[in-house]
Amino acid sequence: MFGGQTINVAGKLLYGKYNNGSNDSFWLEDVQTGSQIEIYYKSYSADEKTMLQGFVGKYVEMNAVTYDTYSSSAPNDHRIFAVASTIKEATAPELSDADKLAAAVNKVKAVSLAALYVNGQDFAFPVVDGGEGVTITWAMDPATLLVDGKLVVTENGTAKLVATVVVAELSETVELTINVATEAKEEQIG
Repeated sequence: MFGGQTINVAGKLLYGKYNNGSNDSFWLEDVQTGSQIEIYYKSYSADEKTMLQGFVGKYVEMNAVTYDTYSSSAPNDHRIFAVASTIKEATAPELSDADKLAAAVNKVKAVSLAALYVNGQDFAFPVVDGGEGVTITWAMDPATLLVDGKLVVTENGTAKLVATVVVAELSETVELTINVATEAKEEQIG
């Protein structure tokens, strides 16, 4: 995507800390794939922000101008300038259970994790909104690594976060690997 192109975009409008960033912003999520594109938080006025907030949680379409690829975030994380005056509610595509499952699995795979988790650290499983009719449950492997919300690491290495994504009769398991250590040392990070 090249900066400065005028495009028409559609998706579910969301608001909050995009990709665990430091600023609240809006983004559009493709309900079929789970992919997201951020609306750059400096690209709208206070009045336009109020207008956009009226559409949060709805499927919308609008014109936008491509801005950049945000290199300090996830790979291929693009940002756009919204032409807020063109926003309108649109009809969301009908998703099959298989489509819902695929989109939720993509969201789980895109979860941002810390580089290192340390013994005694508070730990909570990632929160992923899988969408309507989707259930996501998490487990730690090995299970003994998590006791009463704290990590119990007896040996440096890796562990797995196991997400089970369920839509109606369909399910898929996703494993994410995390680095764990008995204590934080500079040479262990990375």
